[in-house]
Amino acid sequence: NQPAAVSGSGPTWTFTPTQPADFACQVTNTADPVVGLGISQTSTPDPYVVGQPLTYTVVVTNSGPDAAAAATVTDGLPSAIRAVMSFACAASPGSSCTASGTGPLADTVDIAPGGTLRYTLTGTVPAGTSGQLVNIAVVTPAAGEVDPACAQGCQAANYNPILAVGLSVQAGLTPAAPASGAPLTYTFTVRNSGPSIAAGVAIDGSVAAQLQAASFVWSCSASSGSSCLASGAGSLAETATVAVGGSVTYVLSGTWPAGQPGPLAVTLTATPPAGTADPGCSSGCSQVLAATVSTQVPTTGAGLGAGLGLLGSGLLLLLAGLVGSLRRRRRLAI
Repeated sequence: NQPAAVSGSGPTWTFTPTQPADFACQVTNTADPVVGLGISQTSTPDPYVVGQPLTYTVVVTNSGPDAAAAATVTDGLPSAIRAVMSFACAASPGSSCTASGTGPLADTVDIAPGGTLRYTLTGTVPAGTSGQLVNIAVVTPAAGEVDPACAQGCQAANYNPILAVGLSVQAGLTPAAPASGAPLTYTFTVRNSGPSIAAGVAIDGSVAAQLQAASFVWSCSASSGSSCLASGAGSLAETATVAVGGSVTYVLSGTWPAGQPGPLAVTLTATPPAGTADPGCSSGCSQVLAATVSTQVPTTGAGLGAGLGLLGSGLLLLLAGLVGSLRRRRRLAI
């Protein structure tokens, strides 16, 4: 029950009892380091040239506020050039990395707050190399370090060459003026003018709830060299491949729900694959079809009676006109 002397600051405090027989204790509370890792990369030249050097430059940063100790940096390199690549690393003051090596990169590094690591990975592109080289570099914080934006690792991808595609979406209704209770088809065609094949196009379709309730279903057909998988009801989410000059056509069909005047909208969006350039469709191309029921001639009930009444009146007027015409002709003949 004797008071204790307390001293300390920050995370460490000491409690010293006033009675010699008692014991002293020290409590230390340390917070996990907080770091802010980031990574980027470029390639030169782009597009690459077979038989010529290709260089990837990977830059790793730490915005702090604490130092990143024992973080890992990896780069598996594209398989076509993996065996011919070597790397060098330059670190800013207070940071460290492996100075040089060959093949894929797997480095344990320290990065000071505000520090930078710059990796240069270089090799000569082997003969016979073709297609796109995809290079992905990753930085991951060490266990026990807190990185709000990069907890599971941050990556930077490079696509060389950047493929160019030209996506577009056309849409149409059949029939153009739908009738209540009659079949209706929404058609969307995704085309690619190239010059590269569009592999991994994201296709998203949203369907009005009334059409989903009426069991409208999707189907898809593809031109030669293209592919799609769509089937089933409801919203659409899939990936498609569209060949140069090719197309994929999505059809949503069903029977217009009775008692729904519309408009009932369906939207289809095609988004280019990651690593491709599409100047006319960079964030996705969309078409919206909003169908509205056309005015129909009544076929039942009071409407039918009124229609027949009008028809009967017209026939009587026509008959009276014919009789008058015949009488006039008889007078002229006399």
